[in-house]
Amino acid sequence: MEGKEDKNLKPEVEEKKEEKIVVPEFFESISLLPMVSAAENQNGLRHKDYKRYQNYCSRKIHKLRKVLRLTQGKNREFIKKEITPEIATNSKILFIKIFEVERYWAQAMHLKQKITQSITCLLYTSPSPRDLSTSRMPSSA
Repeated sequence: MEGKEDKNLKPEVEEKKEEKIVVPEFFESISLLPMVSAAENQNGLRHKDYKRYQNYCSRKIHKLRKVLRLTQGKNREFIKKEITPEIATNSKILFIKIFEVERYWAQAMHLKQKITQSITCLLYTSPSPRDLSTSRMPSSA
C-alpha cells in the first residue's frame, strides 16, 4: 500500500487558465509621462504650488467629463457616474482617471506642505525654555 499513491491523498492542483488581458488600441499609443509632466510644469508644480495644480486637475476633469457627457448631475442634484471598463471606449476616459489621481496627489502634497510650514512657524514663535525659567536676579535687587 505504501508504494501505491492514493489519489485521495494527493493535493488538488487547480489548473489556472491564463486569461489574456485585452488592451484597447488607443491605450497603447498614449504616452502618459510627457503629458503629465507638461501639465505639472505649466500649472504650478515648477514653483511647488500644489494648490494651483490641484485646481487645474479639478477643472481638467470637469472639462473632460463634460466633453464625454459623463457629468455627475444636473443643477444641484448629484448623480454619481462611475467609469467602468465597459464605458472606456475613448482615451479621454483614461485621462479622467489619471487627473483624478494627480488631483489627489496634489491635495496630499498641499496638506503636507501646510503642515510642515505650520510646524516650522511654531518652532520659531514658541518661547524658549530659558524664557520660562525664573530670573537669576535676586528679588531684593
